[in-house]
Amino acid sequence: MEKIGDALKRVVEDKLPDKEETTSSRRKASVISNHNRKNIFQLLCLTPCITVSRISSELALSRPTVIWHLDALEDRDYVQSKSYFNRMVYFPTGMLKEDDSKRALSLLNDPSHNIVFKQIVKEPGSSTGALKMALEDKNHSRSMFDRLEGSGLISVLKDGRHLRYYPTSKIKDLARIERSSLKTFRASLIKRMKAEFLNPEIKEIKGRGLVITINIGNNLERLEIPYYPIERALA
Repeated sequence: MEKIGDALKRVVEDKLPDKEETTSSRRKASVISNHNRKNIFQLLCLTPCITVSRISSELALSRPTVIWHLDALEDRDYVQSKSYFNRMVYFPTGMLKEDDSKRALSLLNDPSHNIVFKQIVKEPGSSTGALKMALEDKNHSRSMFDRLEGSGLISVLKDGRHLRYYPTSKIKDLARIERSSLKTFRASLIKRMKAEFLNPEIKEIKGRGLVITINIGNNLERLEIPYYPIERALA
């Protein structure tokens, strides 16, 4: 007759997955093992602080699909969100240290604000009329100028009846401040990918960033992590 202890041991062993199955389940544990979530995370690494609408447009995914994947990424702390100028934006966790950097990128990674700011950098002292000419949607130009000024990215001087706009040094200052946090972010991300059995292989693109190749299922996928996401917004 089988002893009670032996019988209990056999039942428990039958329920436990073997070592190979446990390893397999762990390999599937990473939230970015999903192709769409990996693509969303990639987009946020390249253009942090963008909205659901921008993500949906860039990746040709429906808004509900994007929101569902963002919730999963936030739940696993790959991504965070914050509201600036009454718009919720998303960015990789730990990528940016300063709140001012996130606020600035919420504007500079928006196409319309980006056009205005680049025009001011290109032609300091541009008037309101000249800047409106660069915009397709002229109805929102006033609010764009106010947001850029309120974020300290531009200054405004009154010249008779005209307002003239000038870039400040703030964006360069933020880029300099963020370099150490970006280095920490890259190291932490690689460490996490190793822990999640994604087997990252790292290759440097000189002056640009890292390309990380990871295992997702039976496929190899690439993630580009830029060295300078703030400068990239102005490229």
